[in-house]
Amino acid sequence: MSLANKLTLARLAMVPVFLAMMEIPFPHHTAWAAAVFLAAALTDLLDGYFARRQGTVSGFGKIFDPIADKILVLSALLPLAVQGRLSVWVVLILVGREFIVSAVRIQASSQGGTIIAASLLGKVKTVLQDAAIIMMLMEPELAFLKLWYLSDAVMAAAVLLTLGSLWDYCYRNRGLFSGL
Repeated sequence: MSLANKLTLARLAMVPVFLAMMEIPFPHHTAWAAAVFLAAALTDLLDGYFARRQGTVSGFGKIFDPIADKILVLSALLPLAVQGRLSVWVVLILVGREFIVSAVRIQASSQGGTIIAASLLGKVKTVLQDAAIIMMLMEPELAFLKLWYLSDAVMAAAVLLTLGSLWDYCYRNRGLFSGL
């Protein structure tokens, strides 16, 4: 198994650890959760880098990398929404985009086996979304910094990029839906 695929699987394995850090109250548990989330998010950057650099891009990685990303992000968004830190509509926009993009990818795959790569807008959206999540997780630890203003602004930018990247993604792949 390639290093890139091991990193993808490691990201999936970090999700239960992250959730445990979120749910089990102990001193600084949200800071630990933020550290685990950051480590998992970094594997997302590294797996693609190593896959391309080492020439080990695989069908497994193309399919499981986005799935691992979605599971990681959802594992953070839901607890933040339950805590009242994040509006449910924000979660629905972020998660809804992922379902639609997945549907487009499945449609492309069913029409000739094409696997659609992530766009630059989608990658920037992911970075902003991950940064906002980490900042929100760190708010209890760094309350004196009033991080919520910055994290809200970064999450708002992520939501706007989510909508923009969804439109771009559907527009660039509109040919997949001709004849439906």
